Amino acid sequence: MAAVQEARREVDRVTDESLESTRRIVALSNEAHDVGAKTAVMLDEQGEKLDRVDRDVDLINEDMRQADRKLRKLATCCGLCLCPWQRRRNYEKSEAYKAAWKSDGEEKADTGRLRRAVDGKGAFVPTSGYITRVTNDAREDEMEQNLATTHTTVSRLKYMAIDMGAEIDRQNKQLDRIVPKVIANTDRVDDATKYTNYLLTQ
Repeated sequence: MAAVQEARREVDRVTDESLESTRRIVALSNEAHDVGAKTAVMLDEQGEKLDRVDRDVDLINEDMRQADRKLRKLATCCGLCLCPWQRRRNYEKSEAYKAAWKSDGEEKADTGRLRRAVDGKGAFVPTSGYITRVTNDAREDEMEQNLATTHTTVSRLKYMAIDMGAEIDRQNKQLDRIVPKVIANTDRVDDATKYTNYLLTQ
């Protein structure tokens, strides 16, 4: 009889420890999900900022195109024709310009994809079968529930990580497009500044 009671006490002790472990697992997985969700939101905001930078760089290029036209008008003799010694190269025919503004199928941020990862929609949740029942009491019911919750959270984290990886790849490609545009714009502004200074000294 004493051996049975000792075995029950051991079963209760192990069950209580297991229950506490599942509670800690739920807390840790929820904490990881919260960090992942915040990271996804920040990554989404970063993607929107990159889209704005990309648009602004394109607007600068368009403004420089208009400035070039106006500089050509300033350089004309009596407003009719361009003197041969005042000609300058057409920057848009340079290799740097062509490389920076080649059409390469720009990708824009798919913000809905990251939102789906944060919301966790579409995750499959098994309802039971996580533990082998020994005492068949409320503690084991809670353990089942805790493990089901953890499974759902980890599934959401998986999809979140996949989506964030895809967004990071998209942003890296976008940066690879933006950097040459910025360099080309800087060169073009420098070229226009030098030409303007030359015209002012004539």
